[in-house]
Amino acid sequence: MIVWRALGRALLALACAGLAGGCAGTETGNPSFEAELAYDAYSSDVSRVALRSSGAGVEPGVTLVDAAWLVLGDVSLTRDCSAPAADAPVHATGIGEGDHAAQGRVVTALAVTAGEYCGAHVPLVRAAQANAAPAELSGHTILIAGVTPDGQSFRVLSGLQGSIDLKGKMPFEIGPGNDTVLVGFDLASWLAAIDWDTALVENGMIAIDDAHNTELLGAFEAAVAAGTGLYRSDATAPIDSANPLARGE
Repeated sequence: MIVWRALGRALLALACAGLAGGCAGTETGNPSFEAELAYDAYSSDVSRVALRSSGAGVEPGVTLVDAAWLVLGDVSLTRDCSAPAADAPVHATGIGEGDHAAQGRVVTALAVTAGEYCGAHVPLVRAAQANAAPAELSGHTILIAGVTPDGQSFRVLSGLQGSIDLKGKMPFEIGPGNDTVLVGFDLASWLAAIDWDTALVENGMIAIDDAHNTELLGAFEAAVAAGTGLYRSDATAPIDSANPLARGE
């Protein structure tokens, strides 16, 4: 697991030190505190899509994901789900690029005021350059690689950018007793949008990007928001995809 708690606490402490009133609370009396925001890619339907890192046996006819690189910006929670992302304050510093199909979750500090929220804004930002990531991620936000049910290697490369706006059907509480939330990326939902039978294979690879299989890229990008959600979950509990706190549209 990649854990950013220590860095998050240090940044939060510095931010509080620079405020005249510190981080003791707000004008309404609700205390500010450090919660946790986790990120993870998963499959809501392992009979169709599985992550190789899960270690489970994969049945024939299943799409196998080897890597799911995402480039993520600053995350904001919102009390007003009608407000645009630009108006929401930052609650968690962006973690940048990472392979979310790898084993374990990424956890970072979430600086919030205790109370009710209705959603979150999760920005996708284009990588200026790939550091630990594959070189082709440069200038892009999403890179999914794996093997189709027929055993054909594939790569989905997207430059989709902007905020994934997650909205709840009802408000949810974040406070000392409910202090961990998770952004889940459902790869089963994302890849279900791709019809592998119509994909053109070149040089032994199905490349889906802005120059190859562009219609399939459009279908994939249209599925990204709806396949992303905010959940209550901890390190030992699976993501309950049927009961999100908030989901993309």
